[in-house]
Amino acid sequence: MENFKYSIADINEKDSWILIDCNNGEQYEDFVPFADFIKTINKDFSGKIIEVGEMCYKIEGLEPDMVFQWDDLFGIVVIYNSNKEEVLNFLKRTVII
Repeated sequence: MENFKYSIADINEKDSWILIDCNNGEQYEDFVPFADFIKTINKDFSGKIIEVGEMCYKIEGLEPDMVFQWDDLFGIVVIYNSNKEEVLNFLKRTVII
């Protein structure tokens, strides 16, 4: 895994999106930081990563429920299906600096 640093860039409550910024001093036009983001979250959980749409993934059995999406406009997006605060707390415990 790379040594990326992730932070919350924005929260869109209307669409239930959390936009994640990857600030490692380099610009990426592909999804390398996105793949690392999911692997970092799954490192301790070891669930099956499943594709649920175009560039949208879930980690089977992960709670809280969320979808990880690579978007060529927004970058890394976490779509939360449950309590926003629970998802934010989870992200801060696992991957967000």
